[in-house]
Amino acid sequence: PTIDLWGGAIADVPNNGTAFPYRQALFNVRLDLLVPKEGNTSSTEAQQVFEQEAALVTAVWPSLSRHLKGSFFNYPMPSLAKDEYPRTYWEDNLERLVELKEQCDPFHVLRYEQSVPLKSKNQSAI
Repeated sequence: PTIDLWGGAIADVPNNGTAFPYRQALFNVRLDLLVPKEGNTSSTEAQQVFEQEAALVTAVWPSLSRHLKGSFFNYPMPSLAKDEYPRTYWEDNLERLVELKEQCDPFHVLRYEQSVPLKSKNQSAI
């Protein structure tokens, strides 16, 4: 894992000052999956390596995550369920972000797998 030291200027902004709620955290722990480029291996081999690495992360994540709180949305975690990721990424800022999303993008044009949900689409997330 990569462990970044946080604090300092990050903590000078209130937790609700931006979308990012974990401003009081002292550390950021990140796990990266590194998969060989297809030029060095076949696409089948690269997919196998990815699946093995993803299985390893899935296996060790529960023992790591119990010591951590939340997740930084710039490091997407596809393993998070649809009812789980919004609160994991945005914590208490979620309601405000959903309201902004409703106002600025009511047709959900700006979206990706784990974007801020629309209230009408995901009542259980808020």
